[in-house]
Amino acid sequence: MNKYAIIFSAENRVIKDTFDSNGSAPNEKMAIGLAYSIRQFHQDIDVYCGCFTQNTLSKYTQDWFKKLNVTYIEDPVFNTDSTVSCFLRTYCKDYFAERLLDQYNYLIYVDWDVVQLAPITFNFNPMSPLVIVDTMPQWVLNYHKEFLPNLKTQLYYNWIDI
Repeated sequence: MNKYAIIFSAENRVIKDTFDSNGSAPNEKMAIGLAYSIRQFHQDIDVYCGCFTQNTLSKYTQDWFKKLNVTYIEDPVFNTDSTVSCFLRTYCKDYFAERLLDQYNYLIYVDWDVVQLAPITFNFNPMSPLVIVDTMPQWVLNYHKEFLPNLKTQLYYNWIDI
């Protein structure tokens, strides 16, 4: 049987006038929604959330992650005030691959704004072409290289990646 984990990243990004009384931003609530939806279908799967900027998650969100048995990793290696943090998608996959692939057959990356509506099934051949996508535009690649200067590969924009 294959062992797999779900990974994603989230941050408490400052967006003007969007914090609530708990000090959490809307994207944090979406990450909680993702974790909650995962638990509706996969009670025993390992789930990891990484926060890789100085915009660490609020106590409110961290408490929800504890209730939902999500392992929260805080490693703020990036200092960015940008409201566009799409480079975190690529970094998250690389970060967890280096640290977890010796423990799992598959890591499933999902964006923090996804809600799982059905169980993830694994009746696929991972060597076959699963998704046909276009590459990211050059401006997105250039943006990623600002934060990931050693990037030497083409990037693809998937909301889920295995």
